[in-house]
Amino acid sequence: MESRDIFSSVLRPLYGVDDTQYSIQRVLNNINALFCVSSSSLSLRISNTKKPVDLICHTGVDSFFSDFYLKKRSYHDPISERVTRYELDTGFTMADLCNQDPEWGKVHRSSFQSFGYKDALLVNFYSQNGDRGILAVRSDPRRGEFKVADSDTISQLSPLLRTALHVHLQLCNQSLNETDVPDAFSNSATAIINISKSGRLIKMNSEGHGILVREDGILLQKNHIKMQDSHSHFQFKKSLVDIFTATNQYTKLIKVQRDRDRFYLVRIVANNSISSNDHNATLIICDPFHNVRSESILCTLFNLTLREANVATHLGNGSKLSDIATQNGVSINTVKSQRNIIYEKIGIRNQIQLVRIVCYLEIIVETEIQTLHENKWISSSLHDSIFQN
Repeated sequence: MESRDIFSSVLRPLYGVDDTQYSIQRVLNNINALFCVSSSSLSLRISNTKKPVDLICHTGVDSFFSDFYLKKRSYHDPISERVTRYELDTGFTMADLCNQDPEWGKVHRSSFQSFGYKDALLVNFYSQNGDRGILAVRSDPRRGEFKVADSDTISQLSPLLRTALHVHLQLCNQSLNETDVPDAFSNSATAIINISKSGRLIKMNSEGHGILVREDGILLQKNHIKMQDSHSHFQFKKSLVDIFTATNQYTKLIKVQRDRDRFYLVRIVANNSISSNDHNATLIICDPFHNVRSESILCTLFNLTLREANVATHLGNGSKLSDIATQNGVSINTVKSQRNIIYEKIGIRNQIQLVRIVCYLEIIVETEIQTLHENKWISSSLHDSIFQN
């Protein structure tokens, strides 16, 4: 579990022998520190069919959350078909829980989903016999109580946390194989680096070239890939050994530290050819802190339609209602209606809040991107920040 995903270090206190409530508080501290969340709350519930274990612990929430959560799960299973699931190869063991029930502890899949609350995020851990543990995380308990009518989003979570989760789920659920890798090289939004079994550079796309040139956490040393952070480099080398010695082809996801506050999510895809000795791997590098330039991220994070995302982007860039109406060929009342829907879905009250979100995500207005001689260019100084190679 240690190098499997972005939350391995955040959830580490749960695997120790500390008091459960103290462990949960440490998890909250980690969430706050890593994702710049003002305050968090978490409840943990794990049950087993043979020997029920109930470790509900609420921190930072009142009884309303507990009562509503227990009532809701009695008639509505929070685990739905929309849940994104991914495998955890090693599973994890909670010391206290396994001491009570040695047969519990191995968790073979997990998922993230919104739980029908405006600012709640649910992390489900499944045991091999179908039981589950649940981590319910809120970004700020001071924002108000949970309500049934709240939209099914995680809109109140911090933009940094939402973006990191979005990236994390994308990495965990891409089903890449050898035939997919060449196509991935055409994607300029993700850094792709192809290396040999020893870590020697074979080829890379433009984003990968930019990272190596800037030596931004990952550099080239004697034509071999090296992580600047020593612990990250150890995990990288260990991952290469693991994927090339495995009998079945699989991938590993590691966190590569760039500096104190920033990191990459790196998925290592093994391209093992049994019929030859031509073993190589592909590094798919995603930067959760990189400028998000697509309106589609608003659709993903806030459940907006493409039209709503377009309007939200213009509002977030300071456009007036009349200008948006003229550009889209609709009435001001139509734009006002769209604006109100956007505010409700995102969970904000005014344009200033939307401007802060869009500026934080650095989503660029579509009209600022123009085409000249079949080459895309960005007006003003935005060019360097978008095309960094």
